[in-house]
Amino acid sequence: MNRTKSLAEMGLLIAVALVLSRIESFLPPPVPSVPGIKLGLANLPTVILLYDERRFPRPYISAITLSVSRVLLAGFMFSGLWSTIYALSGAAVSFFIMLLCKLSKKLSLIGVSIAGGTSHNLAQLAIAAFVMAEPRLLSLYPVLIISGIAAGFLVGITARLVDRILCS
Repeated sequence: MNRTKSLAEMGLLIAVALVLSRIESFLPPPVPSVPGIKLGLANLPTVILLYDERRFPRPYISAITLSVSRVLLAGFMFSGLWSTIYALSGAAVSFFIMLLCKLSKKLSLIGVSIAGGTSHNLAQLAIAAFVMAEPRLLSLYPVLIISGIAAGFLVGITARLVDRILCS
């Protein structure tokens, strides 16, 4: 693929991720009594890109670029510094866990997405417990593991469907 087309597609994916992030910010929390639970819609383009070796010869580099760009832009546009720090820590851990799982070839796209959703939640909770010096926050791990599995499953199913549409 030529460089211009690749850059244009990356810009489009970042824009889609930002739109999904903004849409998600308007949705009520799935579990109002537990902070931090989200559907992870904005991670959808990252999961799709991680598996798109047809259009992007180095999908891992493109996916991490997309993920970091989305988090930073969404943070500057829609939230504040602390939200951006939490989101960046979750996105970084999530990306590297997804990358390791994909490279191991032991999980499907859906399994990789579940690993990403779960690790994202756990990383953010660990950062929050550390920053706030509040170890009791770690008691939320079971709920965030379950929500990460559910959100990762939904994102994975959607990513697989989109991938099949793009392949045909």
